[in-house]
Amino acid sequence: DHDEKIEEEVGQSSDYNTELRPAADEQPIQALYVTNYSSYWHKYREQQEILRRGLSQHVNVEVTLVGKDEDDVLTMIQQPNFATGYDVVIYNMCLVDESNPTRIDNVIRQTRDLGIPSVLIHCAMHSFKYSDSWWRFTGLKSESKDWGRSVFAQKHDTTHPIVATLPEWIDSPHDE
Repeated sequence: DHDEKIEEEVGQSSDYNTELRPAADEQPIQALYVTNYSSYWHKYREQQEILRRGLSQHVNVEVTLVGKDEDDVLTMIQQPNFATGYDVVIYNMCLVDESNPTRIDNVIRQTRDLGIPSVLIHCAMHSFKYSDSWWRFTGLKSESKDWGRSVFAQKHDTTHPIVATLPEWIDSPHDE
């Protein structure tokens, strides 16, 4: 099961340099976690728990969850400055058929205009499937799931707190 594989990989803290973990007395990173429990594509409730556990092993972070149902997400992403006050927005939702250009532009605006970094996890890449502006924002066009294969990621900005404690390279042996 894909979600079990994620938990196994996230839980392997020995793969990460924990010596760089921030001191407990440092201000926590404020993360807005946007998900959609009501989506049937993945086990989003379990994923957010896995992500919280994994992140807390490596960084001092407080996570605010929005998205126990799709209406929560759609209402929030209409708010002009919904990410204000957060250090990062983590999108882990599946809004494939959402096509409201105002909502889509507002999600992009949080990073483009307000400068709040965003992290897009899995189905977030497939969201807003009919929007060319979303594809330009994500840097790729992803309309559906892909075949499973190894995925490699290299850290480019070593100074940003959201990635400071991650290894230089991440190798996920099997993902889609």
